[in-house]
Amino acid sequence: MTVFATRFLPNDNNVLLSGGWDRIVKIYDLRCGYPVGQMIGPQISGDALDIAEDTIVAGSNRQDKPLSIFSLNMRKKILDIEFEHP
Repeated sequence: MTVFATRFLPNDNNVLLSGGWDRIVKIYDLRCGYPVGQMIGPQISGDALDIAEDTIVAGSNRQDKPLSIFSLNMRKKILDIEFEHP
């Protein structure tokens, strides 16, 4: 599938996150050359992925639960953020 967003970990240029339409945020260690982990959830369709320390924020191209918070260390979703529709 198409990758729409990538981010390197701020303190480790060997670890890269990617996300796209397949609803999977993949974690790559460039020293290995393949994904070392993943988190299921966000359908990313643009530059909607960021990380600070252990917290990953991912925006989704959908009306329900468009913003999700993940833990990198636990490799799981912590919270979905709902928005009220006008």
